[in-house]
Amino acid sequence: MLAQSAATLDTVRSAFPSQYFERGLRYQRQGRATITSQPDGGDRLEGVVRGSRRAPYRVDVTLIASRNGHDVIGHCSCPIGFNCKHVAALMIESLVARQRRREVPAKIDPLTPVLRSWLDALDWAAATGTDEYPAGIRQRLLYVLSIKTDAQGARQLRVGPRSLRLLNDGTFSNRVSNYQVGNIFSPNPAKYLRPMDHVILRELALSGPYSGADDHPIDGEAGSASLERMIGTGRCHWLA
Repeated sequence: MLAQSAATLDTVRSAFPSQYFERGLRYQRQGRATITSQPDGGDRLEGVVRGSRRAPYRVDVTLIASRNGHDVIGHCSCPIGFNCKHVAALMIESLVARQRRREVPAKIDPLTPVLRSWLDALDWAAATGTDEYPAGIRQRLLYVLSIKTDAQGARQLRVGPRSLRLLNDGTFSNRVSNYQVGNIFSPNPAKYLRPMDHVILRELALSGPYSGADDHPIDGEAGSASLERMIGTGRCHWLA
């Protein structure tokens, strides 16, 4: 990955046209970017990115210090050739790799590798949240995460859908209600739900027998996929 103190999300965002950055971010999230080499002490990055063609594109990125911070010099074997969406995707993949190496706070250690990667993904999404509500919809659904200990003493990631209202000053009302995931199967589910909420709530409802709890465990590959969708909404938060 690029030098530890050099590349940031702002570095990547400012180095590319907005459409290249957004497409690069989408490519990285789809798992299309792979780092193959990091020569020259970390200021250079090599890799491949799968684009629209069958063969992946070869990407070479160099980060050069400048008066404005850092300049990105990215070459790609695609028709664009320079600082394209494939270059952006590889740089973002480098940032994600660095994020995954960070230490998790001791208060929630030890964590399984899967849970650790989920927490890293949540931190990363905080800077790139999407799927925001239109301004005219004040009632919102949030996904509140917590870590609890089960009967066997193992730490478990859980999520509780919460419904609350956005006030005019941009803060949320203190009146919070638990959203029962089974309601998603009713003939008339809440109108404030976004399309992705319908997918997520169905997955939570079908993930196991209803226990009467206000939150739900996130387990296995299906749980990982649901968590990624929650993070993608930009409305995933830790329990305060």
